[in-house]
Amino acid sequence: MQRTLQDDAATVAKVTELYESGLSARLVGNELGVAKETVLHFMKRNGIERRQRVGGMPKLLPDDPQTIAKVAELYGSGLTLHEVAAEFGVEWYTIQRFMARNDIERRAKKRPALMGESVADVERVKALYDSGATVAEVAESEGVDYGTVRTFLKRHDINMRPTSGPESDMWIKEISYIGVHARVKRVRGRATTCTKCGTPEGRIEWAQMSEDMTDLDGYDEMCVPCHRAHDAAKRRRAGHKRTHRRFDGPTYRTLHDQVRRARGSANEYPCRECGTTVDELTHNGYMHWANLTNDYHDVNDFAAMCPACHGVYDAERKRDGSFVPFEHPKELVH
Repeated sequence: MQRTLQDDAATVAKVTELYESGLSARLVGNELGVAKETVLHFMKRNGIERRQRVGGMPKLLPDDPQTIAKVAELYGSGLTLHEVAAEFGVEWYTIQRFMARNDIERRAKKRPALMGESVADVERVKALYDSGATVAEVAESEGVDYGTVRTFLKRHDINMRPTSGPESDMWIKEISYIGVHARVKRVRGRATTCTKCGTPEGRIEWAQMSEDMTDLDGYDEMCVPCHRAHDAAKRRRAGHKRTHRRFDGPTYRTLHDQVRRARGSANEYPCRECGTTVDELTHNGYMHWANLTNDYHDVNDFAAMCPACHGVYDAERKRDGSFVPFEHPKELVH
């Protein structure tokens, strides 16, 4: 990314054009490969006028008798603060302050319903919960909320089921591949050492060993190479053959691989636009092979560019209509 913008007529015209087209200072910076603050300083330095900010103080309601009566009528009909605010096109807190300012009485908050404390009530709730009903189902049956039931069960020393694990009411029996691996990690912790080769280095994963994907004890810790070899052996034992996706023409990735094979890595070249080399890029960036004239099949129709210049180059071509996106080939059905 460039550090500064040159104060020449071409750059001033370019920044003015981008900003007046409706782009924000941040987006202008993205187009030119600089930070938002650099664009703002450049505009101030070169007298480019900024747009007026939209926003400011929230809309207020006039304290006249008609508005007071209207708000009192709407709120008294049972509408919430948000619903009354929507009628006037203001925020809910504007209505709240308006009502406080004009002495419009608010409704009292509803207290949660309570549960009976007799022996019969306790036995009924205990029998319902012990029969397998969840806390939410007990709450619905008793006409109270979830928290009231939990407090009731604790107050009367009724043993509650665990909140996590297979015995929990929240335990999902049908679960996805990603979900079950997250569950293994949550219950058994993070995998740290490969059980096959003993290495603690690199990425260590939980590998499924049993046929039951939901058996949390049926997983072993493996490094990535051992995990891949284990899965490949399982597929071979099951008689599975690995199939490759085939297309009716070269893919975008294949064409870029051809450029790399013919001309080498883009990191070996300086940026065509700004001259930056890969050693000057920040955050371990790398150079790109950028297509120049939409002939994706010609290895000589590519030039090395840094990420910032590549983005600006493609954006300019899209604006002037010369950019033609790559047409992906169709996948062949085996």
